Amino acid sequence: MLYFRYMRRLIDKPVGLLISTILLSFFVITPAEAKDPKLTIRHESMAAKYAGQSLPDPIEIEAGQLKNVIVKFKNVGSETWPTAGPDASVGASKNFISAYTVEPRDRLSIFRGTDWLSGKQTAPIVRVTKPGQVGELVFTLKAPEKIGAYTEEFHLAAENYTWVKGGYFFLKIKVVSAKPVHSTAPGPSLSKGGGLEEGKTHGSSQALVASSTTPHKANKFIQNKKSVTAVGGERVELIVGWQNVGETSWRRYGLSVKEPTALASAAIPLTFADELWQNGSVVFEKEGQIDPGEVVRETFTFRAPAKQGVYTAKFHLQINGEQLEEPVIELPVTVTEDAPLYAESLEALPPPTPPAYRLSAEPRIRVGLWRPTEFAQFRSEDDEYDVYTGETKVGTLPKNKLAVLKFAEGQYQLKAGELEVVSGEYIRLSPLSNPHAVFTLWNYDRRVKWKGPNNFNLYRGALEYRRGEVSEDIWIVNDLLLEDYVKGIGENANSSPPEYLKAQ
Repeated sequence: MLYFRYMRRLIDKPVGLLISTILLSFFVITPAEAKDPKLTIRHESMAAKYAGQSLPDPIEIEAGQLKNVIVKFKNVGSETWPTAGPDASVGASKNFISAYTVEPRDRLSIFRGTDWLSGKQTAPIVRVTKPGQVGELVFTLKAPEKIGAYTEEFHLAAENYTWVKGGYFFLKIKVVSAKPVHSTAPGPSLSKGGGLEEGKTHGSSQALVASSTTPHKANKFIQNKKSVTAVGGERVELIVGWQNVGETSWRRYGLSVKEPTALASAAIPLTFADELWQNGSVVFEKEGQIDPGEVVRETFTFRAPAKQGVYTAKFHLQINGEQLEEPVIELPVTVTEDAPLYAESLEALPPPTPPAYRLSAEPRIRVGLWRPTEFAQFRSEDDEYDVYTGETKVGTLPKNKLAVLKFAEGQYQLKAGELEVVSGEYIRLSPLSNPHAVFTLWNYDRRVKWKGPNNFNLYRGALEYRRGEVSEDIWIVNDLLLEDYVKGIGENANSSPPEYLKAQ
């Protein structure tokens, strides 16, 4: 149709010009567009439908600054989408869902944020998404210094499995000049009534102090419930996520509760405290470095008040010993009926003390786990990890960070964001404060066919990346406490050697 319209316009022109135009159309070479080859959908059971994004196009970002974006897709296929994060109820999976750059494919994006898996791959979806549910791809954009309008194109992929049908999307981004920073004189100090009382220390068992001059800033991007309806005393689970949008790192963060608001008829003291909380006003406190631009996601519980009524629960984020007024977690709680008599006193019960079954002094055991042929991906899950080359400490890997280990030209290498290590000695990663901390070998595929889609690639303790003593092969060696090792031993058959079975 377009061709005929074109010819029709040419008919009105002089014959000589018409002939020249036709001849030029045969000899003029037009530049080819740099398009991707057609993506191969190997499994159409992995299918998605775009469902929106948290920021409308064009997304405006100041030059050199960070901005968090959430892109939503509905799972319209027949397979569940796994995730690489702690929410993976079906196990941290090798075929987790993330987005890769396209047009052209596998290009390095100039908008790569701090939480991307690589320059061409975003962070994975934040939770397991079953067919019919909506999954959220949460990642950070870092604007380049050059001002202008950009279009970034992506396509969802199930890692090492298939491109996701219908998974194409693009973001229009407008990079604007950075706003000038005006320095201000420090404000007045807190009065004695607004800070810690004289002679008292600020420990983990006390509520944190509010500060109007805090340099820390956060953006709440996940809150899985907007309201709650429950029976009195019922335990409620809430998932929240924040991004550090300030200029300083968080080394300790937590959550505290504000006094609830109730119906005027309620005449008893009210609390949302759960026995899993740290105390009556502090939900939790955690150590772990969250750098500017990075995100953190937490799951916690609270109790519905014991008496029937409508309440408002408020929780505030605490960072490095200070409580932020914004953003606030606020949700109405409707209690449909009074709690049973036993539940009214449940909230005041102290958490049970687990019996100590472990030895006071445990031996350690070293286990050769895997011989990676190219590289290994290590993710710290529960703790920070000290990084050693031989016996020398060379740095610390933050919690929830992915590190890539590689051996090339006689040198051991580790890269995790700004942390880069190159050494002729083997690399060891040892948990900083929790000897039982869990880490994940992301690109290690260890499955058991009768256990379904679970990938058993989580381990406790320390890891060494080194050559073997007998062969030149590179090994992943797990160094851990003996009882942690025993916990991870799987079933064995009756046909196994009797002494081996006795030892287990």
